[in-house]
Amino acid sequence: MKKFNLEVVREDKIKVELDPEYFNEKWFEDFRNYFYDLYTLEELSEHIAYNVVENGLYFIEGIGTPLRDGATPTWASKEDLKHLIIQANVIYNRYDTDCATNII
Repeated sequence: MKKFNLEVVREDKIKVELDPEYFNEKWFEDFRNYFYDLYTLEELSEHIAYNVVENGLYFIEGIGTPLRDGATPTWASKEDLKHLIIQANVIYNRYDTDCATNII
């Protein structure tokens, strides 16, 4: 059997839309008390994007279940949909991904 070591580099394209009226300083203060030290909408968008792309989550602890492409994610579980949050929207197509593979 021939063995190969590979390096796979993947680039996902994702947009996260957040309502700054909802995700205000008070919201961030409460979030930091229980979860992570995030201070800006940019940091929060990175946190959401990571959980959607890398962890495949619909429900994100401390945030809820964001909309997908501006609509309720129909494939999410009933439990996830109990925590639907319309103040966050994720636009992501997991098949629109650039990938490069190199033998190392």
